[in-house]
Amino acid sequence: MHIEQTEKKRFKFPRGSGLYLVLCLTVIAAGVGVWGAVSNSLSSNAFSIPSATDTQSTINWANYVTRPVVQSEQAANVPQTNIPDDREVKASTATTQDASKTPYTGNFSLPFGTKISKDYSNGEMVKSATMGDWRVHNGVDFEGEINGEVVAIQDGVVKSVKIDPLWGVVLTIDHGQGLLAKYCGLSENSTPNEGKEVKKGEPVGVIAQVPCESSEGVHLHFETTVNGKIADPLAVMNKD
Repeated sequence: MHIEQTEKKRFKFPRGSGLYLVLCLTVIAAGVGVWGAVSNSLSSNAFSIPSATDTQSTINWANYVTRPVVQSEQAANVPQTNIPDDREVKASTATTQDASKTPYTGNFSLPFGTKISKDYSNGEMVKSATMGDWRVHNGVDFEGEINGEVVAIQDGVVKSVKIDPLWGVVLTIDHGQGLLAKYCGLSENSTPNEGKEVKKGEPVGVIAQVPCESSEGVHLHFETTVNGKIADPLAVMNKD
C-alpha cells in the first residue's frame, strides 16, 4: 500500500530576520515607557495649583482645576465702632395736636339745641336702625325739628357745601387751628356759600334729613376732625 505523505508548509523567517524582530520589540517597549511617563505627569498635575514662588512668567491654566474665588462677607448685624455720629440732633416734638383736646381756649356754641339722640361711638360698632347693620358712629346727633336753625360752633370760613347720598347736604366749616366741622343733613339752599366767613353762633343752615339715619328721627349729624384725625365733637367743644 502506498501512503502518500503530504508535507506541511511552514513559515520561515528570511535570513537575517532576527535583527528585525529585536528592533520591533525595542520600539514597542520605548512607546510604552513614554506613555506611562506622560500619564503619570498628567495625573500628578491635574489637581495641583502652582505655588506663589513659581517663577514662570506664563502659566498654562488649562492644566489646572480652579474654583470661583469667593470673597469673604462681613457678618450681618455686627455693630461697628469708632464711627463718628454726624446726625443732626433735634428736639422731639409732636407733629400733630392731640385730637381729644380743643384747639381753642374759649367757649363754643352747640350747633343745634342741647338734646343728644346718639353719641359719638369712639370707634365702637353700633347698630344702624336705618341701614340694618353695625357701623362706627363718628359724630354726635343733635335732636330737633324740621327747619330748625343750625349755628356755627365758632368763627370760621366755609370750606365746602356738598350733597352726599348718605348724609344729605353737608356743610364743612374750617374753624382754624386744624379744626374742621361737618354739619350734615341740612336743607338745600339754606347754607352760606363756599369761602364765606362766619361768626360763632351765626345761623349756617336749617335741618332737613340725614338719609342714612332717617329712621332715627329728625336731627343734625355733627362731626369734627382735628389735624385730620376724627375727634369726639363734645370733647373738642369742651362739652363732655
